[in-house]
Amino acid sequence: MPPTNYYPSAVRAYFVLLLCTASVPLEAQTTVPQTSEEIIVSGQRTMPGVRPDRVITREEVAFYGLGTIGELLDELANERGKTRDDVVYLVDGQRVTNLGDIEAYPVEAIESVTLFPAGSAFPIGAPANQKVVNISLKPQLRALVGRASLGFATDGGFASGNGDVSVTDITRPRRINLVARWRRDDALLESERGVMQAQDAPPGLGRFRTLRPALDEFELRASVADRIGADWNISVAARLFDGDTRSFLGLSPANGRIDQRSRFTSSNLDLQLNGQVANWLIAFNSSYGVGRRRTLTGSIPDLVPPPGDSVRTRSLSRRASADISITGSVLELPAGPLSLTLRGRVARDAIDAGNSDFVQTTREAGAGIQIPIARAAAGVLQPLGDLTVGVEWSRGRTSRVGSITNATYSVQWQPVVWLRLSGSIDTGRTPPGVELLSAPLLATPGVRYLDPVQGVAADVVALSGGNPALDAQRGNNHRLSLELTPSVSLPLTITADYLNARDRDIITALPPANSLLLLIFPDRFLRDTSGRLTQVDTRPLNFARQSEEQLRYGFELNIPLVERTASAGAPTATSGSAVIKRAPSPGRLQFNLSHVIRLKSNILIGPGFDAVDLLSPNAFGLSGTERPRHEFDVTIGYAERGLGVRLTGQHKSRSFLNLIDGNASNTLRFSPLTTYSLRTFIEGQRLIPTAAWLQGSRLSLFVSNLTNARQIVRDSSGNIPLPYQPAYRDPTGRMIQLEFRRSF
Repeated sequence: MPPTNYYPSAVRAYFVLLLCTASVPLEAQTTVPQTSEEIIVSGQRTMPGVRPDRVITREEVAFYGLGTIGELLDELANERGKTRDDVVYLVDGQRVTNLGDIEAYPVEAIESVTLFPAGSAFPIGAPANQKVVNISLKPQLRALVGRASLGFATDGGFASGNGDVSVTDITRPRRINLVARWRRDDALLESERGVMQAQDAPPGLGRFRTLRPALDEFELRASVADRIGADWNISVAARLFDGDTRSFLGLSPANGRIDQRSRFTSSNLDLQLNGQVANWLIAFNSSYGVGRRRTLTGSIPDLVPPPGDSVRTRSLSRRASADISITGSVLELPAGPLSLTLRGRVARDAIDAGNSDFVQTTREAGAGIQIPIARAAAGVLQPLGDLTVGVEWSRGRTSRVGSITNATYSVQWQPVVWLRLSGSIDTGRTPPGVELLSAPLLATPGVRYLDPVQGVAADVVALSGGNPALDAQRGNNHRLSLELTPSVSLPLTITADYLNARDRDIITALPPANSLLLLIFPDRFLRDTSGRLTQVDTRPLNFARQSEEQLRYGFELNIPLVERTASAGAPTATSGSAVIKRAPSPGRLQFNLSHVIRLKSNILIGPGFDAVDLLSPNAFGLSGTERPRHEFDVTIGYAERGLGVRLTGQHKSRSFLNLIDGNASNTLRFSPLTTYSLRTFIEGQRLIPTAAWLQGSRLSLFVSNLTNARQIVRDSSGNIPLPYQPAYRDPTGRMIQLEFRRSF
């Protein structure tokens, strides 16, 4: 029998780390954020000739109430509906390909964060259609930071604890960071959420099935960066990770509980070199990683072919890669320099799954040019403003896939100072990763599945793993972006992005079954002699074609509540230095709103079949999920020194999945869903100004799914199918997390 109380382990771990961080002597503190009214700013611009979208000072960084640079970068990306894949990162003006070198640093290390627009990445050797974020670190910092958090579900039955300790030493240009992290989640049972079982299920089955597995994770990170010579910088980052999950999957025919335990360990080492030879920027990156995964599953009924009393899978993966880019100007044109980038890359991925060994190698070379057409400041085609076009091309070969050619055509246009336009066309092929091709076959029993033939839920054995027959995915994506800052006096930014994506041979896991999938892939579904569905093969496959059009627009408003005053002088041409006088900023109000509209989303499974509209009642779940037409995100935040509150909301419109129940159409309707989350924080000395032990501390409260909302799914008869009960859509529901953080 599973334990009935899941809180003590996480609670004990939380208070142990809390006491450890609180008991470190105050003499360990070596840096305190400065609030001087006079700051000396010196140095040269990171991106000459490019006006940044936004500069976030260290005071504004504190308004977010976050702990690490990685968390801040995620928050900034979410504000504009982007991901880290859309952005190139610089640290003190030097490009970093792998954020493992910097993301674990505490936010106390930040001097400023500068956001640059799309099209500014090419001069530093990155794809031209990406944006640039430069993170300027403080010239000196020595800090010890510890934090611990405890979270629990208000519906009960689930608790989570995590914490980390980091040591940072920066004496520019050298920087060192060491981090240790841990996390523990308790198991959440179906019986603790009142999940309905099938009529023929044994009594109390919910006590032997987990909605969320128990989880234990531990991670160590270390990174070192320094200058070697006058023009070269080096950084080395290492990571060790160990994770363990434990799930309960139901009862065997002998009424024994079926357990599944999976353990994953990995180690990674990354090396980066950045330097300059004459007017050429050179960036070299290499990476090596090893991962081990072992899964043990108890007795599995109804498996074809039968594996015996248990199933053990193991895999050993190795990945090595190296790439180099060389960027510089080769010709001076009237509107500016013509820039050239040369790139090269080699990689080797391998998986040893015990009874099979799979190796995939990649070799790739490419080049790109950026051509300035017009530049208003130089008087070249002045009515056009600033206009630049770029072409990037690469050709490579991936083993078992063949030759791969990719091309990107881009344009950046700023007709007036308050308007930016950018566009790109990407064409090419993306080979499937080695995990998709050759991950070991894993059988998981007790997976609740809706059988469209019999119209009932069945607990099946789900097969997952790799598919060596996968083809490379072909893409042809068109993107157009707009950024508008209508007023100098009003800190408002309006953005819009249009995407038209047409992909062939798309790679996806097997969607939830309907009559069309049963017809095309009959060997993926096995039944016993009575016709009951017993086994589903969910391994990835290729669909013929997918096309999607979507529009995203957003508003971003950042209002300092007291205007800063400046300044005693402009930078001189020789020194590049200035003295800026500023009054302390007591507060800031932020508002972000974004709306994604999917204008079209169609998929063709194979030749000879009609395309399926994924936004209509005829849709099926691509990659296992439904597709809403509308998605809204809104954020409202207020912060002043030592105090902040941030409310976020998400809304998804209704969506559909089509099934066949006998000869009658049966459409699942997913209700609209709106959720809210709240994050607040307060510095310890605002709570108790006289408490010396609270110096440098912060207490945070985070409430996710504030209203405890869950999506409701109904079939054509108005019933909720067993596999789509609200607890399956969101097992934990409302979560409350309390965090204590202290820097020394």
